[in-house]
Amino acid sequence: MKPLFRYMGVRDEIGIKDLILVIQNMVKMDKDKILSAIEITNIIRILEHIAKIQKENKREGNEREKLDGLLIPSTEDTLVNLHEIQFDDMEDRLDDDEKKDYKLAHRFVTLDIAKELELQTLAGKITGTSYTGGDINWDAYEQNELLTTRIKHIIEDYPTSSIFKEFLQTQMMLKPHTFP
Repeated sequence: MKPLFRYMGVRDEIGIKDLILVIQNMVKMDKDKILSAIEITNIIRILEHIAKIQKENKREGNEREKLDGLLIPSTEDTLVNLHEIQFDDMEDRLDDDEKKDYKLAHRFVTLDIAKELELQTLAGKITGTSYTGGDINWDAYEQNELLTTRIKHIIEDYPTSSIFKEFLQTQMMLKPHTFP
């Protein structure tokens, strides 16, 4: 039965190109479509899967796939081309009025997704550092906010049941010499 499906063009697995097409088809008629919360959540799940595939390719020594045509949810709840959007790594160091001049990735786009999809950072855009992949030191962005700011964000953004877990993860990210 498998040879018949292969002959008909049915693939064994869905690849990154297919996932990019799924995202593109969500807005194919209206490029400026405002996405619902459910649509954004679904797109984020697809992006997580693409990031996972890219991470596996990198770990296995395979060439990472090209992400041409990939659309990323923005803070305006629209989709923006991967090469036209930035990951907001500036936090509170840049006020909202200044951020309005840039196309920023939706807050659900995590650091891990941004890293694996090689999104340009807002800091890189502002400083004129072009990012074409592979040469950025993402480790510098792992824990760059003040501890008090991080704690504030954890309290605001996480359900009560997972706050303790987040505090532990934050502590593990800090270097041992931070606390005596």
